[in-house]
Amino acid sequence: ATSIREDYVSLIPLLDPALGAQQDAHYFVLLQNAEEIRQSGGFPGTSALITIHDGRLADIQIQSTVLLDKAYLDRRATPLAAPGPIREYLKQEEWLPHDALWSADFPTAVSSMGLLCPSTSWPASAATR
Repeated sequence: ATSIREDYVSLIPLLDPALGAQQDAHYFVLLQNAEEIRQSGGFPGTSALITIHDGRLADIQIQSTVLLDKAYLDRRATPLAAPGPIREYLKQEEWLPHDALWSADFPTAVSSMGLLCPSTSWPASAATR
């Protein structure tokens, strides 16, 4: 118990913001389809925008990532060029949000999402978490 307390007691102040105590907490979650294998696990064909208010689920919007791609293309004058493997094997010149998880390295994949999602018209607080 002492070890657990020492390791995790410093994280307790993070619970209030994470659970929407002072203001709503927004989360953007990509749901991967394991039937369509990709480097990060599966194809992220569906996404969810989740809002937590006072520790309770206040709202959840589940949508196709096609809508995220469309929002990205509508708001960005010049889409980013797709990484080499996507251009070569998928024959896709633009780097779209549904392909942001092309890296098998989780921190790299999340960083890629951070480049693409804030450019959408989706709620900024959800797209940046």
